[in-house]
Amino acid sequence: MDEAWRIFCGYYYMYLARPFLERKKFGMDGEVAIRRGLRAYGNIRGKWMRKWHTEEGLPIDVESIVRQWDSSSVILLEKQHGSISRESECKPYHVYEKFAPCSIHDVWKEEGFEREGYMYCDELHQELAMGYHPNASVEIHQNLNKGDPYCDFTWTMPRESPEEEIDRSGYEKMQRRMREEPEQELLGSLKRQTRCDALLHSCLADSLIRQFGDRGEKLVRKALRELGSKEAERVKDKLKNAGKKLTPRNVLEGFDLAYGLLWKVNVDVSDGVYKADVEYCPFAEVWKELNHEKLGLIYCEEMYGATFRHLAKAANARVTKCMMSGDSKCRLEFKM
Repeated sequence: MDEAWRIFCGYYYMYLARPFLERKKFGMDGEVAIRRGLRAYGNIRGKWMRKWHTEEGLPIDVESIVRQWDSSSVILLEKQHGSISRESECKPYHVYEKFAPCSIHDVWKEEGFEREGYMYCDELHQELAMGYHPNASVEIHQNLNKGDPYCDFTWTMPRESPEEEIDRSGYEKMQRRMREEPEQELLGSLKRQTRCDALLHSCLADSLIRQFGDRGEKLVRKALRELGSKEAERVKDKLKNAGKKLTPRNVLEGFDLAYGLLWKVNVDVSDGVYKADVEYCPFAEVWKELNHEKLGLIYCEEMYGATFRHLAKAANARVTKCMMSGDSKCRLEFKM
């Protein structure tokens, strides 16, 4: 699931950013708007991480950033390799990590989007570091998007207290929970990374629409429809490879996002119509927090309609209720 999320994140950024980075149409203004959106995204993620770490009783330093990243990537790496990454040095005020491959990079490499992918990595990580701690910084010397054989990150911050005096009991509590309740810990991590997807949409779409007005909104909507079509292709390939039929239930389970694990959905099938009432949505949660309901509504209208239309020519999908337009729940009705 973590890799699927990373792939979706890579495609989302690429589809949203690509049309605005055409210099003949937007000059430098498109790149400026994309960079501004990425910086806002990184800065808020850094603040979210600091809040979470504070609540967990973790020390606020660069070691915590890397060991307790806001997705399940670090948990899975530690489970697979017994360390942060396959080659690393991890201390409170200095962290060096080196790793490859990266599934997000694989998406961009396949599409010839590596230069723009490096822009994403550079802006995101720099701003995340400063959002987490005003004196933290990160240097990315080697990067797969530049053609290097691996990525390496050097995270640093000024020494604030002797290392032997740092309270590490928060780590011990989290490690104990991971041993005793691994599924709950992974679900918590999955929710954090899913909220990051909603945040990425908020920050990029907001920056682009603020910069380019109605023209920007039309292009954002078009990009989301294209992304929906791409997601449909991936779902169909997954179901075909698994030998499963193209049914509404199988489709929902085949999405890159964890609809079946995080979203609270009540399902009813009558008269050949599949009705899904969504009572909790982590995306809606984020968009409400940021007062970005309009941007959330744009996502839901374009993304889901395009996905189901591309899944089958006879598919008919409608979002008849949406929390982003003031309804108490979302309702998706479709038949295939």
